[in-house]
Amino acid sequence: MTNLPCYRDWFRLTIIVSGWLLFIFAALHLSPAKVDVHFMVLAAMTMAASQFAVQLPSIGGRITVADTLVFLALLLYGREAAVVLAALEGLSSSLRISKKPGTVLFNSAVMSASIFMTAGALQLVFGPSLANYLRPFKGSLVAALCLMALVHYFVNSWLVSIDRSLKTGSSLTTTWREHYLWTSVTYFAGAAAAALIARLMMQFGFFPVILTTPVMAIVYFTYQTYMTSVQAAAAQAKQAEQYVEEQKRQILELEMTRKELHESREHFRNASLHDRLTGLPNRALFMDRLTMAVDRAKRTPDYLFAVLFVDLDRFKIVNDSQGHLAGDQLLIKVGERLKACLRPTDTVARLGGDEFALLLDDIAGFSSALTTAQRLLAEVSQPVVLESSEAFTTASIGIAFKSNDCEAETILRDADAAMYQAKQNGKARYEVFDNAMHSLTPYQAGQPRIMEDSANLTLAN
Repeated sequence: MTNLPCYRDWFRLTIIVSGWLLFIFAALHLSPAKVDVHFMVLAAMTMAASQFAVQLPSIGGRITVADTLVFLALLLYGREAAVVLAALEGLSSSLRISKKPGTVLFNSAVMSASIFMTAGALQLVFGPSLANYLRPFKGSLVAALCLMALVHYFVNSWLVSIDRSLKTGSSLTTTWREHYLWTSVTYFAGAAAAALIARLMMQFGFFPVILTTPVMAIVYFTYQTYMTSVQAAAAQAKQAEQYVEEQKRQILELEMTRKELHESREHFRNASLHDRLTGLPNRALFMDRLTMAVDRAKRTPDYLFAVLFVDLDRFKIVNDSQGHLAGDQLLIKVGERLKACLRPTDTVARLGGDEFALLLDDIAGFSSALTTAQRLLAEVSQPVVLESSEAFTTASIGIAFKSNDCEAETILRDADAAMYQAKQNGKARYEVFDNAMHSLTPYQAGQPRIMEDSANLTLAN
């Protein structure tokens, strides 16, 4: 890749030297008799045409009618005149698009070399003069025109492709296919137009050549106007696409913002209804679900539910002896065990400290709640593996069932009173609430008996 600029310089120098030597050879061998007024007018028209190029959209290439006039010179005046005219046309058109001497000389030399090789191929196949084929139309004229277009096209396009490939480092075939394959049509069209003009000149003199000038000018400016409109429309379409993309981007940003706000709202809502340590529902969410169960019980007489108030028996000992971190881990493990003992429709919540509340929703009967309480006692009493040790605890459970005119706060208070009775009767057991228990409770049932300290609480066990 690093040697490509050097190769390109040598390639350009070779083409420039060869092309200009061919130009000098053609100029020296050009018969003065051929350089008549008609030829000078044709040369002037060619120089003028080289200044007006048609830009092809989406390709980046340009075409002119100068090639047609060079073909015409080849058909009427022969090889030397066509080579000189092609070199001058290449020089004129290159000066229009570039001020670099190397580029100007290279493009002119490419035109000179390609027309010289085109003329040589025609002379080799069809003889020294093509004018003989123009008078009576012959089928061989079509073959000659095709050969003329093909040789000029391939020599010209491949020399320029090699130069461009050495400049960019891309594949030669890829460069030729992407930038010059499409130009083949213009060469064939130019050759056909040159043959048509040559035949008209044989019948009507030089007038058809003069007539082509305003025709070409009208076609050129019409096409330029059309291309300006096309480019303006394309620019508007691109601007519209950019506007649509910008709108899509803004909509996407708004949607992302809306989603983030929704997620943030859900996060805070979830945080406000769940315990920070265990992730279980907190007192607020539990009371909401218990209120819904009470309302349903009022509407449906056969509907039955139970509330279980769970308090750990040895939590303060674990919390004091092994530290708050161990106490937090114990609460998390107990919460997981309680949840594992329930159905998906039931609710287990942490009310605070080592107190948990369970709502057994739509149970079949009182025995279902008792069975669940026994299962809870067995699960909680199992050793709990902490990070550095094991902890042992039990639970005291109070059970309150639906009553005819119960309220959510009342039934939670009743379950709390039954739990206190279980503690009074030896702990690690459950008790079912009855009205006599209120007189035995030394605090207002349903209210916290704890003082919060960091992530967990110090209990009054």
